[in-house]
Amino acid sequence: MIELEHGYEFDPTYGYDLDGLLAVEPPAEPPGYVEFWSARYAKALAVDPAPELSPCDFTRVGMRVSEVRYRSTDDFTIHGWLLEPEDGDARPGGFVVGHGYGGIDRPDFELPCAGAVYFVPCPRGLARSACPPI
Repeated sequence: MIELEHGYEFDPTYGYDLDGLLAVEPPAEPPGYVEFWSARYAKALAVDPAPELSPCDFTRVGMRVSEVRYRSTDDFTIHGWLLEPEDGDARPGGFVVGHGYGGIDRPDFELPCAGAVYFVPCPRGLARSACPPI
């Protein structure tokens, strides 16, 4: 058992040390898993996302913050933000920043790597990409 200092009312290790965690075997692959995700991937590749950037009210020193929208599968519009170094000198690579259920109403400005580009999409049905019946 790992002794861990934390402020949670539960054991965040769930009783696992590293060796115990690494010994956990994943469940069997559900029937049709590969076929389902392969079809989704092919469908996504067939979409021209036609991204659009527009000015944003949010600001962060040293970053250009833009609102972004693009087309996804089933003609669904996804909204989010793009954060780029203000001087235009982005380092190679970048980050796609996800969020959990409950949505997000602004990009997180606690960024780990200066000079990087951050893409913060709001997945379909959540926050800025909310749309009935999702």
